[in-house]
Amino acid sequence: MRQIWITLLVVFVLTAVWDIALPWARPSYETAWIQGIYDRKEGAAARIAGPKVVLIGGSATHFGFSAEQISRETGTQVVNLGTHAGLGADYILARAERSLKRGDTAILALEYHLLKASPPTEIASSFVPMFDPRYVAGAKAVEIPRFVWGISPQRLLFATVQRTIPHTSPLYRIETVTELGDETAGSNGEITPTMRAAARSYPPIPALGLRSDMPLPSIRSFVQWARAHGITVKYVWPPMVRRRAYASDPRYSELFDAIRSTFEGLGVQVLGQPSDFFLDEDELLDTFYHANRRGRFRMGHQLARVLDPQADATLP
Repeated sequence: MRQIWITLLVVFVLTAVWDIALPWARPSYETAWIQGIYDRKEGAAARIAGPKVVLIGGSATHFGFSAEQISRETGTQVVNLGTHAGLGADYILARAERSLKRGDTAILALEYHLLKASPPTEIASSFVPMFDPRYVAGAKAVEIPRFVWGISPQRLLFATVQRTIPHTSPLYRIETVTELGDETAGSNGEITPTMRAAARSYPPIPALGLRSDMPLPSIRSFVQWARAHGITVKYVWPPMVRRRAYASDPRYSELFDAIRSTFEGLGVQVLGQPSDFFLDEDELLDTFYHANRRGRFRMGHQLARVLDPQADATLP
């Protein structure tokens, strides 16, 4: 018995030392980028004194919409809080609460796969203990070990070695994000032949098989929290590349109907139709969810239009 207690004590001490040391470790380019854009986006939200519209989602939101454009077309103050979808819906929504206050409108544009329950990803288990350890205190009990021990020494070593290699890509750079949280990268000159070829090869997303009577608990909790704090929640379809199957395969009609029913069942207004936010292949950047500048402009106008039918589309 004494040996068991000694072993537990050693594990506890090592875990405490590891968690204390993590915030001082050198993060990967990916996690550093996430924190860097959060700093800009949350700073933008904090600077707006009056009611604002906050766009919430993963990188489809970050790359797909322009808060500046939507502000100009609708006459409202808008912040783009889009982040890395790999953080998961639970974290994205919990973090978004920190940037919302009474009178605000939260526009949820979560990627389709985020509407289905899943355990914390490698991205989340790397990012949270290093940059946002306070989130762990409110996480689900079954997920806490993943956050506490989520970063292995091998992954930390890999990130350290990676940071010795200069990041030369024009994409995923903090300095290309504006003070309203908008991405500015994605010009035609930054789209490589490989990206263009990939745009033609992306398959349709999985049909997922969502049930409208079983919404993701974190979405239900977010809507309830928002309602209690005087915040309006609306849902908009996330930008993604157009595929013929979305119109011809009945499984996708069922998916889109289930999503609409889920949010309407929670008392959340659903804006527009899925097809309003389909991207053409020449509007893609580097994944089927990421719009280039051209796609970003069109998606921004589509969102402005469903928010305000009188929205005025003007070239940036």
